[in-house]
Formats: sequence, C-alpha cells, structure tokens
Amino acid sequence: MGYNPREQGALCDYCPLRGLPVVPPQVPASDVKVAFCAEAPGENEEKEGKPLVGWSGKVFLAAIEAAGFKKEEVLKTNAVLCRPRDAKNKNAPPPKEAIACCRPRLERELVSIQTVVAMGAVAVSSIAPTAFIGSRNKQRGITSIRGYAISLSGGRILLPTVHPAFTLRSRNWTPSFFADIRKAKTLSDKCASGESGITARPPTAFARTVEDVVHAVEHFNNKRISVDVETTRDHPLQARLKCVGISCADTCCSSALVANPVNLTVPLLKDMLPYWNEEDHEKVMNILKELFGAKGERRVSEPARLSTSTSVSAS
Repeated sequence: MGYNPREQGALCDYCPLRGLPVVPPQVPASDVKVAFCAEAPGENEEKEGKPLVGWSGKVFLAAIEAAGFKKEEVLKTNAVLCRPRDAKNKNAPPPKEAIACCRPRLERELVSIQTVVAMGAVAVSSIAPTAFIGSRNKQRGITSIRGYAISLSGGRILLPTVHPAFTLRSRNWTPSFFADIRKAKTLSDKCASGESGITARPPTAFARTVEDVVHAVEHFNNKRISVDVETTRDHPLQARLKCVGISCADTCCSSALVANPVNLTVPLLKDMLPYWNEEDHEKVMNILKELFGAKGERRVSEPARLSTSTSVSAS
C-alpha cells in the first residue's frame, strides 16, 4: 500500500493542493541520524516521486557526502508534499494553507529525530513559526538566521540553511550551504554521542515592527502566559518601562517541534527615548492590552516583576 499522508496527520481534505500527486518522504531503513526538510516538490521530484532530486538534489547530495553523511542515515522530506504550480504549470511557492495542512504530518515525522536541517524559509517557518520575527532585513530572512542552531523540544536541534536551489541561482552562497551541512554533521554526531554543551538559542523573538508584535501574539492567544518587565528604576512609581518580555506557559502554545516557551521581547525604550513613534506605540499597547485581557481575566501565570537587570539592545 502506498504512502498516505492523512495517516500521518496531514489535513489533506482542507488543503488547496489536494488531489495532486504526493511525493512521500524518503526514510532510510536504519536509524535516522538527521532529517533534511526542504520546501516543496518541484517538477523533477514529482516525476520521480522522491524529494530532493534534479539539479538541486545534486547539490544537496554533494554537500551531505562532503560533510560525511551516509545516504542511508538521513531522512529527506518537504514541508509540503505536493507540488505547487502556477497557471502555466511552473513551480510556485506553496500556499500558506497547504503549509498549515501539512504541518501536523511534518511534526509527527520529525518529532523523534535529534538533528533537523531546514532548508529554505518555508521549511524553517513550518518547524519554528517564530524564527523570522524581528529579522532586520525582511528580504534576507533565511540568510540572516542560517547556521544558527535553534533548540527544539526534547533537547533536539534545528539548523536553518538556504535551499540548495538557492545556490544554483546565487553561486556565492554555495560555500555557506556546504558549511552549514558540515555543522549539521557535527551537531548530529554530538547528539548521537550524548555530548552536552551544544549551543542552541531558544526561539526568542525581538519585535522590531508592529507586524512582528501582531504575528508573535497570534501564538499566545487563549494561552496562559508569563510576563516580565524591565524598567529604568527599581521604584515602580518612578520607573519607565524599557521592555516587556512574554513567554507562553502552556505546553500546547507552540508547535510540538518548538521548545517551550516561545519568547517575545517588545521594546518600549531605546537609549531612554521612545522606541516607537506615537502611532505605532498606541498600536503596540492596544495589542498588549488585548493579550493581557481587557476584561481583567487572569491569564498571566505569574505576577510580572519589576527588574533593572536586563538591558535591551534594539540595534
């Protein structure tokens, strides 16, 4: 019997790509040491029924072989299992609805794998939805976080990198892609040996725009949250708020793949001057008021404490 993504949790009946051929993940027979997740199948993948083939597949294969991976110890998959296409049957970015419908399947697929490499922005955001919040350059989202390990639940590691197809369009990124795959090998070996001291950052977001605040708060709605505030002075009546830190206190707050809590830092002051202009400040404060409960219901798991211990850098 063929691969059925519905049995793995995919919400195919609600997906805009339903009815299209499914390109299943390629799972090795032996124990999986690392998983590589790309964006979605292209024309070559759809024809062959396998992920990561064609020219981008050749780049990928060269990178994992150079890093010392064996093909039989890596899992290959995509954030979306069906090929998105435009009106001319050309490859297209996957719709957000398709990504959402495939996410439960992806979570189940990756939940027991210690090292996960996400290749491309779609793969990263499917696994760690808050990874791009606060990116200084929206156009260079993936290149601004590639190579930095992100902690996942259960002590596992996510390593973002560019998609191998990106290196075909921008050859100067090929060395970085190969370097990231070598780093994935190092992380995988450390995880396999039980070595401690692996440096990985939690999925913490620094809100640089109102849109960042809106996007992050979506993950906190209807959940219990922990709040911490940093102020300019110890005395509450003389202090000004420098920033507000929010963490989700519910285990169900974030994706099953992302380590809890998911953290958000909302700046209010920078160098003792307002961080936001007047209009944006009002928008941010209204968002926070709504999050904390305008009707006064208790949604904060612990009383917020005043502290001057942490300085905020918005540079």
